[in-house]
Parts: sequence; C-alpha cells; structure tokens
Amino acid sequence: MGAIVCDYRGDPIVLEQLFIEPEHQRRGIGAHVVRLVLDRARESRVGVKLGVLKVNPAKSFYERLGFGVVGETETRYDLEWHA
Repeated sequence: MGAIVCDYRGDPIVLEQLFIEPEHQRRGIGAHVVRLVLDRARESRVGVKLGVLKVNPAKSFYERLGFGVVGETETRYDLEWHA
C-alpha cells in the first residue's frame, strides 16, 4: 500500500518520504499516517519538517495538515509543522 520514512532522532522530526500507491490514495491513509507522526512530535514537543518537489501536488495536502512553507529552492518547498 505504501511506505513512510521518518528520522525521529532529533528536533525536528524529519519526514523523509511518504508514498501511498495510487490505487490507495484519496482514502485518508496518508493523512492518518502523517497525523500519527504529528502526534508523536506533539508528545515529544518537537516539530516536523519535510521537503516537497514543486512538481508534486502534495504541498497542499501537507498545508491542510498544518505545515507551512519556510523556504524554497528552484525545485522544492521546505515545510515545517510546530505544535
């Protein structure tokens, strides 16, 4: 169905990759998984950061979950979430 890669060793937690297979997208699975990461961050009192390629429509998905853009390059957005 998919995969997630997170680095929980520091502050902030780094969400390195989230992949949901296309046939399982738009069912709330990705949002549920990200909320689990946010719950852990909230409990640990740390933030979460990630990067999204500009060609990837996932930026709006993360913004709906409370992430904000904190930087960008020519090809990607850097987003962060804080409790």
